[in-house]
Amino acid sequence: MNRTPFTQEPGINLAVTRYRGHRRPARIKQGAPQFGLINNSMKEPVTYAGQDGLDKPTASGTPRCPNARPDVFSLASAIRTATHRDMSGSQHALPSARSRPMRVSRHLSVPIVTTALALALAACGASGSADTAQNAGAKTTAQGGGAGSSAEHTDDISVGVKPDPKAVKLLPAAVKARGTISVAMDLTSPPTSFMASDNKTAIGFNPDFSRLIAATLGLKLQINNIKFDTIITGLQAGRYDFTASTMGATRDRLKVLDMVDYFKAGTGVSVPYGNPQGLGTHTLCGHRVGVQSGSTQQLQWLPQLSKQDCTSKGKPAIDAVALPSVNDALTQLVSKRIDAVMYDFTGLQWAATQQPKTFDVLQPLVTTKTVTVALKKNSPLTPAVQAAIQSIIDSPKYAEALGRWGFKGLGIKTAAMGVPQD
Repeated sequence: MNRTPFTQEPGINLAVTRYRGHRRPARIKQGAPQFGLINNSMKEPVTYAGQDGLDKPTASGTPRCPNARPDVFSLASAIRTATHRDMSGSQHALPSARSRPMRVSRHLSVPIVTTALALALAACGASGSADTAQNAGAKTTAQGGGAGSSAEHTDDISVGVKPDPKAVKLLPAAVKARGTISVAMDLTSPPTSFMASDNKTAIGFNPDFSRLIAATLGLKLQINNIKFDTIITGLQAGRYDFTASTMGATRDRLKVLDMVDYFKAGTGVSVPYGNPQGLGTHTLCGHRVGVQSGSTQQLQWLPQLSKQDCTSKGKPAIDAVALPSVNDALTQLVSKRIDAVMYDFTGLQWAATQQPKTFDVLQPLVTTKTVTVALKKNSPLTPAVQAAIQSIIDSPKYAEALGRWGFKGLGIKTAAMGVPQD
């Protein structure tokens, strides 16, 4: 991996790492190449863990498609298009999932997915205008959290929030002196954590809540966009101060993390629209179910459901297919490579709403749980962050943050230290 400096636009500090492969890995290894983007017009810088090579500089010295990250919505549309017509215009059908068993390999080599990626990223041409094609029909948002689109909520929810003296008093001297606090999250999971159509502004409930934490502590926020399954190791290594990534408390996580409750979430299952296989939450035995690598769904809820409904009754286990992100899982669901996706209910419901007649979310849910903000075990920041979370919960901003992402009714009363839910 070689870092290649290049001429950049005024106000942008951009470092690019070249990726030598031609296909996106199905699983991102720890220590993935990093590239950073700092937009001086934004409240907080956003740093990305990149692996797709889309940000290589052009001959003119500008990035070809800065920070373009296809989401499930553009990919789903592209795959549906590719299902009926290839690039030459001839008709073809997707290979049957039953006739060609799917295995998670080092690289995604399914031709249809590659075609879909190409279609979804068609904006990355000479003009470099990723917004136009990837977000066709979306309203342009103001950079840096201005008024923007009310649907995207790019405005900074923390504007006007005053530091809480009780929480500030608990800050370590070193943190108070530097004046910043860093958060890690995976910005591929709407509506909790994702990128606005400007490909610069982190939006969703988790970025909103993180901004409120920083403002309550009188600090500036730095958002680090990394793969979910690398967050814990990053916290342990001291690269980030905390994570707000809808993370449930488990016995193993509590061995290495301090975890503080901040709202309730649930785990659900999505199937293709119309549920052609007639699947139910408790009838997934022998079926391939996609999960995000490192998630509570992979580590806890799917194995528990498989044991409860399947193996304990002599039925075949649920076949877990671990993928880097929920976008990858939903993309494979659309292309019929897997039969269902297990993930946070809020994210699955959002995808079903944004892509009508593409996904159905099964009822009942697998489970509901309280999720946490997490820090390194015995972090000196934990008391201050816990106090800040309680201050937010007690303020009108908490209900505002929940409401604008459709989370009404998922609030809690107390920022308690997390207890294992496994």
